[in-house]
Amino acid sequence: MFGTVLTHEVKRIARSVDAVYGDSDQQRYVLGSCTPSSKKLNQLQLLDANLSVLQTYAHANPVQHLAMCPLPKMAHHVLTTFVSERNEPSFAVWDMDNVESPPSTSPGAVSQLGLLAHVTTESAIVRAIWNPTEDGNSATIASLNATSISTWTLADGGSGKEVAKLGLGEGHNQLNAIAWDPHHRQQVSATVDESIVTWDVRSGKYVAFHRVWCVKYNRFHDQLVLSSSSDSSVNLWRVSSISSAPLLDESTDAGGIDIGDAKISTHDGDHEDSVYAVAWGSQDSWVYVSLSYDGRVVLNTVPSTEKYRILL
Repeated sequence: MFGTVLTHEVKRIARSVDAVYGDSDQQRYVLGSCTPSSKKLNQLQLLDANLSVLQTYAHANPVQHLAMCPLPKMAHHVLTTFVSERNEPSFAVWDMDNVESPPSTSPGAVSQLGLLAHVTTESAIVRAIWNPTEDGNSATIASLNATSISTWTLADGGSGKEVAKLGLGEGHNQLNAIAWDPHHRQQVSATVDESIVTWDVRSGKYVAFHRVWCVKYNRFHDQLVLSSSSDSSVNLWRVSSISSAPLLDESTDAGGIDIGDAKISTHDGDHEDSVYAVAWGSQDSWVYVSLSYDGRVVLNTVPSTEKYRILL
């Protein structure tokens, strides 16, 4: 698998992709289109490990962002961010049945999503994500607007309750991307200006400061972080300083060479347009996909040298 590059053309404008989690050993990805024209209906596409389309689902509004639920018991739930028909900033939770073993369908067939929750806000939502750690039977969601992050719990009946609001105050530019640390339930990160900022949800204060469209932690190895940007590049980072399992003493390897925070690799030739979304594989922790605005999906792998450095 190392060194393999696969592609898939959506033939629609698209800016969000994520991996399907759960107990299945079959790798799946879901991407969402955001075509503004009514001539092409927006949809979610379920892809297999080779980026072949397994199932297509209708989505009435352009999908600004989507996130598959990382909790095993809710692996068939997808969270989408969009503007409703009433022009209300919204995020919604949908049921995608049979994502792990989709039924055979005829080419061009479109399935329907089951609406589980719908929340509207006053400010435009850039994206919304799940908290990847379990807390009883409740699911926590974080939504990002231009200046702040809100955390939510979903109540019975499909409504949402805002729990906390995080921000940097005045003097900063727009927040663009958000990620929840899979090993620290109370830490959430976002990109602002040319930095990545991490907050403690409980105190509301930021604990780390590291222009980016998307950022994703590796759920198995949280020292690995992906970022993508408007210059069509995808970057793979090693961020040992805030990892739950830092490499060695966080600063030196056996030979005394600094192996702290660093950029591992840059993909600046795979895409020709802005790269709006990246996603780690849920079954293979060493693969990841990226999606550019023109609908091009690219699959890449973590360099073997970095993989063995983490494992050994």
